[in-house]
Amino acid sequence: MRSSRSGGCCDSLVCPAPYGRDAAVLTERRVTVLRKARFIRGALSGKRNTPGHTLRSFRHWGATRLRGQPIVSGPVSRVRVSETAGLANVLINTVGGSVDIGDYVFFGHDVLLLTGTHDFAVRGLDRQVPRKKADRSIVIENGAWIASRSVIIGPCRIGANAVIGCGCVVDFDVPADTVVRVRQEIVKDTIRYRGSPRPGQVTGGGKRG
Repeated sequence: MRSSRSGGCCDSLVCPAPYGRDAAVLTERRVTVLRKARFIRGALSGKRNTPGHTLRSFRHWGATRLRGQPIVSGPVSRVRVSETAGLANVLINTVGGSVDIGDYVFFGHDVLLLTGTHDFAVRGLDRQVPRKKADRSIVIENGAWIASRSVIIGPCRIGANAVIGCGCVVDFDVPADTVVRVRQEIVKDTIRYRGSPRPGQVTGGGKRG
């Protein structure tokens, strides 16, 4: 019996089932396809999250962040993600390269993985056009933790079990088992309100003793 679909494929009820090595290969391919399909469904949620030449409303972005769904800007085929990774609402830009995310990697809120770039040596419309080269790939090895509001700019490799602290901007390779964090200078000053005396100033015409 032939299927009514174009191509003349055999009906699955009639064709003999594959066995041995062929069956294993088909099973592995099927699992790979299902994983990719699951990621694409989760990333795109049935709609384009980054429609061409269109900015979604703030309500859309707010809902996306609350649902914790990843956003892919660029070819989804360049994204390779382990099933054990926790993506949260990471934004993955694949315009300028691929992004590989290993086992048990997890992200905080609002992390950016950016491979795209523009040529700042030109002006006008030419500057707006992303570079076509795909040489700015990002690799995040197994067990890495990328904390909230971090920005990872390719090309770079984040080593296994490395930790990228909140708010870091990383455009360099990070060795395995390394913590990267921002050191900031903390300054604490007392607020001086208008009309209030300055420190050490005597009010009421008196003199300091």
